[in-house]
Amino acid sequence: MDGQVKPAYNIKSWQEDGWWLARVISASEGADPAPLNALTQARTLTKVEPMARDLVATILDADEKDFEIAVEYTVADELDDLLCQAKAARAWQEAAQGLWQDQLSLAAHALIAKGYSLREAAVLLGLSHQRVDQLLGSAAERKFAESVLESSSAERRVMAPSALARSSMAGSYGKPDLPVPGRKPPRHAASCVKDRERS
Repeated sequence: MDGQVKPAYNIKSWQEDGWWLARVISASEGADPAPLNALTQARTLTKVEPMARDLVATILDADEKDFEIAVEYTVADELDDLLCQAKAARAWQEAAQGLWQDQLSLAAHALIAKGYSLREAAVLLGLSHQRVDQLLGSAAERKFAESVLESSSAERRVMAPSALARSSMAGSYGKPDLPVPGRKPPRHAASCVKDRERS
């Protein structure tokens, strides 16, 4: 299986009469369909995934490392909503964390390029000078960041009139909602709404 995409199986699990039942509901393209609709059970939720993995491995007569499984757990609606919101919040936090790191790196490179020292940049960014040094990275990374900064400056000069128009359209009390450049909305944030619409 080295270098190949492993077949994947989706499992749906729900609680019934004190047991957790798990059924194989779908498989990835090209995967052996033999495990589809196979059913297993476990006493606790934590045992569902190993039991489901063992079920698929037994049917395929394969090693558990040769395929992937994804388990979807069905819980009460009010709990499902809370779980969904928690996952969405985590996804947005991770996206914000990534954006923060990107912006810190660009700001650090811009400050150094303008002649600020490492320690001066650290004070302005509210970081340790060791962290700023990490953000600056290798010589190759610095060169790449400089090219990004140059292209970004050029884009701002070109887009300035349209940006001004958007600002005037927003009025004096607010700004228009603009997408975060270079980033897509986290999958979990949208999936909860879609799941509820399907149900």
